[in-house]
Amino acid sequence: MYECTRGRRNVLPWVQRIKTPFATVALVASALLLSGCQELSGPVWSPDGQFVAYTAYTRTAAGGLESSVYLVDPDDESGETKLLEKDAAFPHWTPDGPTLYFLGRRDKQGFYNAIFLHKPGGLKLGEGQNESVLDIPNLKLVGFQLSSDGSAGLLCSSNEARPGAPQRLEFWNTHDRQRNKLDLGGDVYSPCLSPNGRVLAY
Repeated sequence: MYECTRGRRNVLPWVQRIKTPFATVALVASALLLSGCQELSGPVWSPDGQFVAYTAYTRTAAGGLESSVYLVDPDDESGETKLLEKDAAFPHWTPDGPTLYFLGRRDKQGFYNAIFLHKPGGLKLGEGQNESVLDIPNLKLVGFQLSSDGSAGLLCSSNEARPGAPQRLEFWNTHDRQRNKLDLGGDVYSPCLSPNGRVLAY
């Protein structure tokens, strides 16, 4: 959803639960509106269903773009959100529940140059710490995907920080944090990692 508003109060993301013959379905509305232009990307549910993480992209007065990762509790009627990290995007939950990976350290060109791991702590939404698990200058990441078991990540880098740009790929082992470049005979477009982390489509 992309909205452009001026002079309006914040309208926070909300969740609507709908009963179907099979289950109760929760719909997350991308409705975070600020003065200026903003777009929400995601959202992604935690495996235990307690939290939703999403990326907010905000147009600046100078015409640039800022990105931040937020958390929201879908059962909190107040719609309170928690900012996890500025200059961040692409949140992915690990299968153990509340642990979250995301890209960070977005530079002025729009590239991300680090991967963070959010470890929860405390009783309130978003309490805990963000640990930098990969931080390399000029990493130039434009995308990140995680296998369903959380053991492998797909790192997508490029020379252009724009949607649809050709990408170079690496596998990243989340345990030993080693990176392995994939030789695919050149750049690829729209890569997609299978849930088990063993098959790549592009």
